[in-house]
Amino acid sequence: MKTLLLAIKTALHEAPDLSFVADGSIMISEDESLLDATQALPILTIKDGEIDYDIEAMDQETTTMFVHITAFMEYQEDGSTILRNDSGVVGILDLISRVKNTLTNNKLGETVSIALPATETESTLVEGEDFAIQVKSITLRYEKFDS
Repeated sequence: MKTLLLAIKTALHEAPDLSFVADGSIMISEDESLLDATQALPILTIKDGEIDYDIEAMDQETTTMFVHITAFMEYQEDGSTILRNDSGVVGILDLISRVKNTLTNNKLGETVSIALPATETESTLVEGEDFAIQVKSITLRYEKFDS
C-alpha cells in the first residue's frame, strides 16, 4: 500500500489537468476528514483504504487495494464550487473527474495490474465560523496479481 500511495501522489503531482493544485496541497493523509490548514485550497488528500486478499486458480494471489482521494475547495456562493464557472475556474465535480481520469487505467509504473474507480461520494459543504469548504471524495480500486 505504501508504494501505491506514493505512486498516486506522484501521478497527481505530474498530471497536467491538475497543475492548478499546488504541490504541497496534494498529500497523503492519516484521516480523510483532516487537512493541513496551512496549505492553499484546493487540497487533495490520499488515504489508504481496505485491502482484500484472494487466492484463485493455480495459486494466483490477488491483492485488491482501495484508496480514497478527497478534494477540498473553498465554497463560493455563486455555485462555482460545484460547477465550472464562466471564467474557467474548476468546480469540485470537475476536480474529482480530473483525478478519476488521471488514475483510471493508470498502472502507476506497473505498480498495479488494474486501476478503476469504485465509488464517489456526493459533495458536501463543511462550515465553520470563518470558513466554508466544499468536499467530495472518490474511491479507486487497484488490483495486483502475484503468482
